[in-house]
Amino acid sequence: MHRLPDDVALKIDQFFRQYRDGVENPFAWPDMTKLRDYKNYYRMRFDDYRVGMFIDKSGKLVVLRYAGKRNGFYKHFP
Repeated sequence: MHRLPDDVALKIDQFFRQYRDGVENPFAWPDMTKLRDYKNYYRMRFDDYRVGMFIDKSGKLVVLRYAGKRNGFYKHFP
């Protein structure tokens, strides 16, 4: 994975720190989009970057799997 620019990494870090102690319905997070044809895989937008994650059906487990620029994101995730 390529290194993210500091401002994007900070934005992503701040967003997920809000939820680290307990996930309150991750399916309602802003810009959350389910990936077609992939069960339990989602992505979020942060400027020109995407964060890919796995979320179990209960919403209790969120695993960040990949973060990168949009133009290469879908080659690496899921």
